[in-house]
Amino acid sequence: MSQSTLPFIPFTKPTIDEATISAVADVLRSGWITSGPKVLEFENALGEFLEGTTVRCFANGTATMKIALQVAGIGAGDEVITAGGILGKVTAVKDQYVTLELVPGTEVQMQKNAVTSVLPKGTIKSV
Repeated sequence: MSQSTLPFIPFTKPTIDEATISAVADVLRSGWITSGPKVLEFENALGEFLEGTTVRCFANGTATMKIALQVAGIGAGDEVITAGGILGKVTAVKDQYVTLELVPGTEVQMQKNAVTSVLPKGTIKSV
């Protein structure tokens, strides 16, 4: 069967009723799109659902990863492991990327979300 004759299988069929349309229109008219009272309402409701966990929303994945690295305390000099199993020492943290030194004189830039764990200092030297 050629690709052009394959049936289309949607990921999911959204249910968008009048209440949803009205709620979206209210947010658009408010002028608060990526922050504001509805976001606070959502954070509070999700926090309650998660039994008191503090919830914060961010405008995009880049902002989320930047805060996650800060909360985890990851910065220049930290030794980390990436999703691909690469060990490296952080030499720089930028908006979307982290620079890792793999061996002296060899650095690579990776997306921040590739960092999966912080290693104890001296781990790389012992490997």
